[in-house]
Amino acid sequence: MPQKFFKHTIGHYLPSQKELHDRGVLGYFSYLSHQPQLWHFNRHSIAAAFFIGLFIAMIPLPLQMLMAAFCAMIFQANLPLSVSLVWISNPLTIAPIFYFSYRLGAWLLQIDVIEPNGPLTWDWLSSELLSTAVIAPLITGSLLIGTVFGLTGYHTVNWLWRRRVIKRWRQRKLRIKKITSS
Repeated sequence: MPQKFFKHTIGHYLPSQKELHDRGVLGYFSYLSHQPQLWHFNRHSIAAAFFIGLFIAMIPLPLQMLMAAFCAMIFQANLPLSVSLVWISNPLTIAPIFYFSYRLGAWLLQIDVIEPNGPLTWDWLSSELLSTAVIAPLITGSLLIGTVFGLTGYHTVNWLWRRRVIKRWRQRKLRIKKITSS
């Protein structure tokens, strides 16, 4: 079953419910995390976790892990996987992701891209990044990229899960056929 694959490959690296409670990571949300479906590895919870984690990873907001945990609780997705997938946007990848999002958003909104006139300084970054000329394209591009990545992850997990189940059914059917024919 695909459950075994996810449980033994991905699940091996994810923290357990008890570990998260012992560390106090969930804080105010800990009472919601007692729902057993948040910790199961089934098709719905894994696919939803991929959508949530990939979508939120592309959104330029702080506290992405908390947002992913909250969304996982609302949509009954696998909680540790949702939170872990947010780390696709980490300190090494966040600049290229958001720059591409900004460029895509500027292209979609037909806005000129703002380039620095001289060297990148903190003053220039703080004044330009908070302007509406940058925020609107960045949010637009991020929402589009997050939706595309999230839907791709969701449908890929569903497709792989279904493919694996059909393969198992065929193998079982062949075994039964062999047993009955001998």
